[in-house]
Amino acid sequence: MSPNDALAELLLELDRTHAPGYYQSDAFQKDRDFPNFTTAANGEVRNFHKPARKLLEVLAVAIYEQHSTINKRIDEKRFAELVRQVVADLHASEALVNVAKPLKALVDELTDRVDKASLTFTHSFPAWTFGVEDVGEWAFGPVTFLTWPQWLNRVDFPDHVKATVFNEPEANARWKDLLLESMKGRNKPAPAGLAGMFVSSVTSCPAVLRVEVGGLERNQSRKLAEIVCKGALDAVSLLVGQRQSFVQQALQVERLPPIGIDSIVESNGYLWMPGNSLTGRVPSMEGSRVRQFLQDFPAEIQAMAHAVNGLLDRSHPHPQLASRWATALDWYAEGQRERSDAVALAKIGTSLDVLASGGKFAGILNLLTNLLGVPEGATLTQGVKQRTLRAVVKDIYDNGRSQILHGSRHDRMEAFESDRNVAAFLARLALIEAALRLKRYSGNDDAKAFTNMPARISQVTPSGTQ
Repeated sequence: MSPNDALAELLLELDRTHAPGYYQSDAFQKDRDFPNFTTAANGEVRNFHKPARKLLEVLAVAIYEQHSTINKRIDEKRFAELVRQVVADLHASEALVNVAKPLKALVDELTDRVDKASLTFTHSFPAWTFGVEDVGEWAFGPVTFLTWPQWLNRVDFPDHVKATVFNEPEANARWKDLLLESMKGRNKPAPAGLAGMFVSSVTSCPAVLRVEVGGLERNQSRKLAEIVCKGALDAVSLLVGQRQSFVQQALQVERLPPIGIDSIVESNGYLWMPGNSLTGRVPSMEGSRVRQFLQDFPAEIQAMAHAVNGLLDRSHPHPQLASRWATALDWYAEGQRERSDAVALAKIGTSLDVLASGGKFAGILNLLTNLLGVPEGATLTQGVKQRTLRAVVKDIYDNGRSQILHGSRHDRMEAFESDRNVAAFLARLALIEAALRLKRYSGNDDAKAFTNMPARISQVTPSGTQ
């Protein structure tokens, strides 16, 4: 059904059930449906019974898919709600009566409301970091790393909110001081007024990441802000180069392992003494040392920030390649956080696949030979099992990622640790080099550009292990 037909039938249904200009209860009884009301802007009520709701869904999906000026700025669920409200408003005001092109009138109104809702929002995310912000605010491209006291120096509520909310004007006027005081002890009672709303945030994570996003509706804006902040954290962890970095640095919303794992075992009918081991989440590096380390690699930091900023900056010269790099980084980071070696190998293999823009084994091999400057026949691993780059990539993709995801290798006791480590090592170098080349790249914004992107004049590989 076309959107024109869906809108025409929807208006007929609303005309039928609201013939006198208001909802008719006898129509509800005949349709045997529960009332589903929306209040229009003029105060009238429109009920969307089951046939109307189906037509509304068809209409919303069709408009959302066909108009990029809309779907890039508002999420689909929020847009469906907006369509319902606008249809109710326009029907109640009879704005679509005797209109030559009612669908265009509807889309114009929707576009106008999306424009008005697309503001500049600044989002803050509680996070675990290395603590680089402890010695002063630190910025990674568009993302600022802050302690909570630093964050409080940047934000505030309007005066009228502090004067009225919760009927606590005195506490609200001192909300920053009260929140800082509550941070000194976890067992203290929640402070009164506005400060109490932030206790769970400041006690769950020691840091906060802040980023500004413009031109999107609030929900869509937050979604993008979260992606950007996660990319900033993961890029720093990538440069540091240790697997545990990816669980020591994460947003509050991430799925993370526990800090400690208990082991309870018995044999011959008797228990052994219980064991306990710490996971990689326990901080292993001081923030000041990490910050100094990052200062030693300004080119790498600037290049990765340039790529992450491509998610926000509409004037970025290569937005598609920046998005591809950031998505590949996301897969890599999830692979590094993964407990299962097999699943981790599949995710890291996917990271390389995204960076190469498909092509399977051959595509990844071409990507790595270009970015790493290593011929496919070069010996990559030493020891008993020496393997060329070509053999390693085949193990990562054909024998690893593909067979794991398609179920050919399903034995979860099978060892994949060695392949995982090699894949992580290669993907890390490829991601860093890809960001460095993208920063200087002047060619087309082509999906496969990383497989043939020209080398830099001088290449310096950052230190660190996977």
